Amino acid sequence: MDDWVKARVTVTENGCWIWNGAKVGKGYGKLKVRGWWWLAHRFMYACYVDPIPEGHVVRHKCHNPPCVNPDHLQTGTPRENVYDQIERGTLNPPYGECKPIEYYRKRL
Repeated sequence: MDDWVKARVTVTENGCWIWNGAKVGKGYGKLKVRGWWWLAHRFMYACYVDPIPEGHVVRHKCHNPPCVNPDHLQTGTPRENVYDQIERGTLNPPYGECKPIEYYRKRL
C-alpha cells in the first residue's frame, strides 16, 4: 500500500480499506485529482488494477461502499450490479418491494 493511500484509509479486520476522506451518498468516498472528481473506489481500481471498461461500473465484492481495497473491487455491467443489490437485499426500488432475483432472471 502506498504512503498516499495509507494516509487516507483505515484497514479493517476483514481487509477493507475504509476511505477516510470526503464521501457522497451511501458512504462512497470521493476525491479530486487534477481538477476532476472521482469516486474513490473507481479511482483505486483504475490506478491499481486496470482501466475501467466503457459502460462498466466498479462493484464491491465485500459489499462495503467506503472500501477502496483493489482486491475487493471488480468491474461489471450495471445489470450485474443491480443483481448484486437484489441478492443482498439492498436495492431500493422506486415503488413497492423488490421481487426475488428469479423474477428478474426470467425476464432476460
